[in-house]
Amino acid sequence: MNTVLLNARTADIIGLSPSDGQFLHLLELNGPLTPGRLSQLTGFSTGAVTGVVDRLEKRGFVHRERDMADRRKVLVVLDEDKSATELAPLYTEQGRHFTAVLADYSPAELALINGFLDRIAQTGPASTGAQP
Repeated sequence: MNTVLLNARTADIIGLSPSDGQFLHLLELNGPLTPGRLSQLTGFSTGAVTGVVDRLEKRGFVHRERDMADRRKVLVVLDEDKSATELAPLYTEQGRHFTAVLADYSPAELALINGFLDRIAQTGPASTGAQP
């Protein structure tokens, strides 16, 4: 829950909504995504995705470009320089805290935690597209 609140607060500091911040995070983790894939990952309607992407594009955080493999598709692409300049500094202290906490665990414990989180992500409702 603290991570959700941290991400919401971070987005608010730079004038974004929590949804906007989540989209940026998904693009950072996955690279360019189609609006349809963003809809699947977030559970947002395609119309809502368009609204978020429009806001992020207006602020310079993303741009749309044609998929070179399939020119019918549009990809939403993160502006990594803008993200590094405006978002990354806000996460620096949190990163230090995570690093300090992780240092208390052995490699075997970290592997167990990582396996647990991967399993939750791969088998939970979000992984199947099920709605809560």
